[in-house]
Amino acid sequence: MVKDALEYLDNLSAESSADRTLQRELAAAYEKVGDVQGNPFGANLGNQDGALKSYQEVSGNSRETLLISDANSFQARSDLAQSYEKIGDILWAKVRARNRRPATAKH
Repeated sequence: MVKDALEYLDNLSAESSADRTLQRELAAAYEKVGDVQGNPFGANLGNQDGALKSYQEVSGNSRETLLISDANSFQARSDLAQSYEKIGDILWAKVRARNRRPATAKH
């Protein structure tokens, strides 16, 4: 289901370059897909790499473009900051998981 949603969003994204309202909605949709894939602070499918890619898609393509087109927009700044926060959450969770040490076996 996630794969289908991403494919749909990718296709729609290719057609939305001139429509800021659609870009904003697409960014929110990618973010929701990322949450389902691997947001460490909610129920998720455990796909942190997929979530990171979705969040990066939101920040790198949609929300940065929206901010560039309207640099004085509080909403555009807030949305981009939220995207960066979600990327940070994933990176934090990945480092935390990598640094976990297995319990030592008792002899």
